Amino acid sequence: MTHLLAYAKWLEETGTHWWHFPADKEERCLFLYRSFLVREIGAGSINRRTAASRIRAIVQFYRWASTHRLISPEWPMWQDRHIGVRVSTNFGFERTILKLSTDLRIPARPAPSSTALEDNLLPISADDQESIQAYARQHGTEELQLFLSLGFRTGLRLGTISDLKVQTLHRATPDPHMTGFMRISVGPGAQPPVATKHNANGTIPIHKSDLDALIAYATSTKRLRRSASTSSEYRDLLFLTRSGQPYAGKAGDNEYRAIEMEISRLRSRARRDRFTAMNEFKFHRTRATFGTNTARLFLKHLKVADALALLRDLMLHSDVATTLKYVKFIETGDLISSLADEYTRSYLKLTDAR
Repeated sequence: MTHLLAYAKWLEETGTHWWHFPADKEERCLFLYRSFLVREIGAGSINRRTAASRIRAIVQFYRWASTHRLISPEWPMWQDRHIGVRVSTNFGFERTILKLSTDLRIPARPAPSSTALEDNLLPISADDQESIQAYARQHGTEELQLFLSLGFRTGLRLGTISDLKVQTLHRATPDPHMTGFMRISVGPGAQPPVATKHNANGTIPIHKSDLDALIAYATSTKRLRRSASTSSEYRDLLFLTRSGQPYAGKAGDNEYRAIEMEISRLRSRARRDRFTAMNEFKFHRTRATFGTNTARLFLKHLKVADALALLRDLMLHSDVATTLKYVKFIETGDLISSLADEYTRSYLKLTDAR
């Protein structure tokens, strides 16, 4: 119903009829909406998986409407496709399952890239990182500022930050290896539990000044008012919206509309202000930035195997292959930078010769 509501709002905003299926396929309402979703993915306004789910839900609605003769357009609404998915059983046998799809389908996974990291995203330069945080301090909410700070400085995922508890902060312990840093526990085994991807358990280093800022926010009048207005199950959450609701959706639905809307509004303002550092910005790029910055530091002082092990623990990766992407990204990036410098010098020599 959430996906259908979003589609209905788009129909109203664009003045498009839900039964509009002319001869030109690209002008049909569903294909126009698919193009809109693809643009929103590119702008970072919607998650690719959410867009894929949205199209599936809308197609299911139209199938139902067609079955009950609520709609019967002259031209086809879409082209059905049968896709074979090969699966293996526990005994090693393989079989192919036929799935019904359409030419409206949006792949939930982006095409792989040799230069991209988790979720096919790229990190942000140090200068842009500072300018984005400064812009958020000037034009964003206090909650968005803290979300961005945690993302850039700890690499925590959006789901984990959204599920941080006040007690998580108070139970932080001094880091035994790094002066000035504390460790907070996350995962289902932490007390209290904090959501992580694949239910990974771990401790995350956070600078004491950052931890003090979070504790100050936790005890602020604004946050206490929000806590008092919410139900008991959410009362200990560090971050709550103005209406006293959690920033994350229900468990497992991967929805973070509140913070995504704040980022979308900040991106829109940045476009008006011609602040280009916010172009194509998505929150998960803060994690990619933290990972590459940390990997570069580790590789300066450690062997690759030791750097991998430490980075994997810090980022709570379930698969070392994901961590390896960061090492390869640094190595490839350094090589490309060297080639680019050499290419520039050669280009300037050619220009001078002319």
